[in-house]
Amino acid sequence: MDLKLTNTEAVAVLTALQHYQKEVEKMADEKGVQIEKQTLKGLISKLEAMPAGEVQ
Repeated sequence: MDLKLTNTEAVAVLTALQHYQKEVEKMADEKGVQIEKQTLKGLISKLEAMPAGEVQ
């Protein structure tokens, strides 16, 4: 699935993911929580690695 975002939208999504990640970090280390932490880390890394204007 391709999702094209403007720079403003990408910043908003990244900010929301980072806030959610902080909340998830407070949760216990159950298996589902660990998977969620890894998923969030991957999504955030992918967004941060994309050049401005090319967020998909």
